[in-house]
Amino acid sequence: MILVIGATGFVGNSVVRALCEAGLPVRALVRSQVRSSAQKKTAKSTRTFSAHEMPIGVQVVRGDVLQPETLRDAMRGCCAVINLVGIIRENEYSFEQMHVESVRNILDAMQQTGVQRLVHMSALGTRENAVSQYHKTKWQAEELIRAAGLNWTIFRPSLIYGAHSAFLKQMLPLVRAPITPIISPGMDSGLLQPMHVADVAACFAQAITDKSGKHARQVYEIGGPDHVTTLQILQSMSRILGRRLRIIKMPLAIVYPLFVLGETLRLPVPATCDQLTMLNEDTICDLGPLSFMFKIEPQPFESGLHDALIETVLAEEPDSALQ
Repeated sequence: MILVIGATGFVGNSVVRALCEAGLPVRALVRSQVRSSAQKKTAKSTRTFSAHEMPIGVQVVRGDVLQPETLRDAMRGCCAVINLVGIIRENEYSFEQMHVESVRNILDAMQQTGVQRLVHMSALGTRENAVSQYHKTKWQAEELIRAAGLNWTIFRPSLIYGAHSAFLKQMLPLVRAPITPIISPGMDSGLLQPMHVADVAACFAQAITDKSGKHARQVYEIGGPDHVTTLQILQSMSRILGRRLRIIKMPLAIVYPLFVLGETLRLPVPATCDQLTMLNEDTICDLGPLSFMFKIEPQPFESGLHDALIETVLAEEPDSALQ
């Protein structure tokens, strides 16, 4: 039995399905009640349920990474844990809570229940001297894992995209806007290596199913085959949707102090200062280990984006006419 923590998230949903397709027994830790596919079929309601529903056969258990006793209960009878918990922006929870405290609780529960195998999702750009709080706390979590004496594998993906992803939904208003503001340097300079969520899920499934031990105590940086800026992503989205992108560049030196003030006054801002800092960093990697160790050839970004974007738009606007 494999426990997936963060199973109802965007990546977690794909990982659970990849594990099920590989014929593995899966237990999903969720914080709120979800319906299985079987329950959906018997439901009288005609509404469309979210992608958080679990496939048939998946055990659903209630729990919370910040409540250690629920983790211990969820891990009993499991042989491995996949941890996908993470946030990109602090809200009611802090990076410290969701990236560090949660991992500490998971490791403690694993030691108490005797589970020895952990596959953990970190992030590309994570390093000891990271400049953003996001990457700093991701590094602290990795350090806890490395010191725990378990059989662990850590993945550091670049930007993950796919149908219904939060990233695409955040970018759509910018594509549709009469004028699209671009923070420069940052959105037009920092390189990303977008990876389709299905390819990410395939990595996790292969790491769990491998019996050779070659993935033990390994850190893998993973991404797609293309290097693109956020601006180039917006341009690709506009081409797919048949729209014209009208750009206005906003200097980072002017924008950053305004965002600092907004955060200080707790005003709604489109991005945090931490995210502005990360915009200036390249999050790219060598694809050699991905191809050699996992025999995965990740999807080209343009083709993967096309299908993901069309599906996302049609789900939001079923009657829309896409050019």
